[in-house]
Amino acid sequence: MRAYRQVEGLLDSLRAGVDFGALAARHSEDPSAQTPNRPGYQGRLGFYSGGRMVKPFEDRMFSTPVDSVSEIFRTQFGYHILKVHDRMPAQAERRIAHIMVQPRGQTATDSLDAATRLQEVIDRLESGEAFEDVAREASNDQQSAPRGGDLDFIAYDGWLPAEMRDAAFAIDSVGVVAGPVQTQFGQHMIKLLGIRDQPTYDEAYESLKAEVARLPRSDKAEAEFAAAIRVREGARTDTAWVNKVMGTSSPDSVLFSLGNGTAPEEMMQTPVAFLGDSVYTARQFGQFAAGYSGARDFSAQRRFHQTLDAFLDDRAISFEVSALEARDENFRRTMNEFRDGLMLFRLMEDSVWSAANADTAALEVHYEANREAYIFPDRTRILGIAASSDSLMQVIHGLLEAGTPYGAILDAYTDDSTAVVRFDTTFVEGETSSIYDQAMDLDRGRFTDVLTYSGGRIILMNDGVEPSRPKSFSEARAQVVAEHQEVLESRMLNRLRMQYGVRTFPDRLVSAFQN
Repeated sequence: MRAYRQVEGLLDSLRAGVDFGALAARHSEDPSAQTPNRPGYQGRLGFYSGGRMVKPFEDRMFSTPVDSVSEIFRTQFGYHILKVHDRMPAQAERRIAHIMVQPRGQTATDSLDAATRLQEVIDRLESGEAFEDVAREASNDQQSAPRGGDLDFIAYDGWLPAEMRDAAFAIDSVGVVAGPVQTQFGQHMIKLLGIRDQPTYDEAYESLKAEVARLPRSDKAEAEFAAAIRVREGARTDTAWVNKVMGTSSPDSVLFSLGNGTAPEEMMQTPVAFLGDSVYTARQFGQFAAGYSGARDFSAQRRFHQTLDAFLDDRAISFEVSALEARDENFRRTMNEFRDGLMLFRLMEDSVWSAANADTAALEVHYEANREAYIFPDRTRILGIAASSDSLMQVIHGLLEAGTPYGAILDAYTDDSTAVVRFDTTFVEGETSSIYDQAMDLDRGRFTDVLTYSGGRIILMNDGVEPSRPKSFSEARAQVVAEHQEVLESRMLNRLRMQYGVRTFPDRLVSAFQN
């Protein structure tokens, strides 16, 4: 109640004319409200579309008029007051590319170096050089640089920093370049590559349905739906059996024995749950529990109750689905198609996929019969040195420049427990549109500058070309398994055709289409 009274006082201050941002910075318990130059500073969250926030927040967000303050409302995170600054139509997704220039360190010299490199990028673009070529050579974003800076299609309320988003969505024509734009990551030049047409409701229906199904509110709605069915059908459990389990030393052990079928048969046949006219045994509960991972409470007793509760929810929804199938022919056909697909998946898994992987003897026979097909082409051997510390990587780069052999650096840093440096060898067959492309054209023994990669720094060295050679069985195993799966699938289909007397008449099909 004290928290509510505190928020009530803040709402009174807002109504008296106190600035919302100033109050948020002083009193909000969201840490972002006190962090300048970050989303959430002074309570400003930016634009959000549907499905991005928890439902109570979203309901208030869309129902509060522009330039107005909401009433106090509550979510699972606490009490909130929100202010709507603006509202705009949904923006079409945009495909953008960027060139990022990032300082290599924190010193004034590093900043000057970054400014010089940025001006070189601008000069190259203004001289007419292709944006994608400049991005590949000059961008410090090692994820997008090999793709010419392409970031693909991005929603207005997606992951872009606000400064970059505002610049990208302000460009009025495809092909136009904007910038430089400063973000926390560096300076960016931005190019608009395309604008995606807004789909109609019917066109977007399936993707919208999938998105809604992923939202936490869908889980809540499903739980409420199951609870209503349980009340309507008088769901209950055998409390005497549950109390008996709770009296054991380990309810988890009871669940485990029910799940793997090692519990006494008398226990397995015990009725433990009831829904309408349906009776469910401990065996059925154990089968459900064996595949359920939603109970995460520290208490074994609570985990048992959570699992039993989830079992009743699952049975309630299945009960309603069965009833709906009896009432709705279209739904019944849909469920039959689903069951057929699930049955086909299990058949393929048991008869083809798992069988192929487990039959090592057959795999080796297949490998021996097709040895000439399993050949490594010429591959470039790329040696990588990576660490999170830029200063450490600059030292290693200096050692390489001074002629220190890679092996000596490997030995030195492998033995040094205070320096976390990773050494990797990667074989590359050709262009990969990844960071490794930057070392492909180097002479043997030459290396790249210190590059930004996966939140750290990396140096890549070209260690020459490994000539084409045959693959060993272990090296070719994945390919052999895939090919053997095709053999097993063909055999299975032929066996089923023979068993069920399948016959086809392609000439009649041709005639049907001709007519």
